[in-house]
Amino acid sequence: MPKLLIFISILLVTRSLPVQAASVSLEEGENIAALSCMEIDRNISRLIPSTYSIKPAFYDDPDNISIGTFGFYHYANTLALWVYKEAEKRGEQEKIQGYRNHVAELRLAKAQKRCFE
Repeated sequence: MPKLLIFISILLVTRSLPVQAASVSLEEGENIAALSCMEIDRNISRLIPSTYSIKPAFYDDPDNISIGTFGFYHYANTLALWVYKEAEKRGEQEKIQGYRNHVAELRLAKAQKRCFE
């Protein structure tokens, strides 16, 4: 029984390891003010998909259901997995917030250039 739980724990952890998304931000040294309206639109279009979270909610996540089911027998393993998943979620939220801030900067630059007129 313990070997099965260890195997399931390892399976859950490896399945939920964070995958780094490719950076789609502006190249270093590129000035937002120097971009044309079309280039700003292109950059916004590339960044928008990075502002969405693809992780399911806590109760909809099948990993959490499995962790809770098997955690009845091994409390320490369950706690460690939930802490890991929470840390992973926070990291993703920080990354998404960075993308949202960058999109807001681009939209502000677009408004300052009066691209909508």
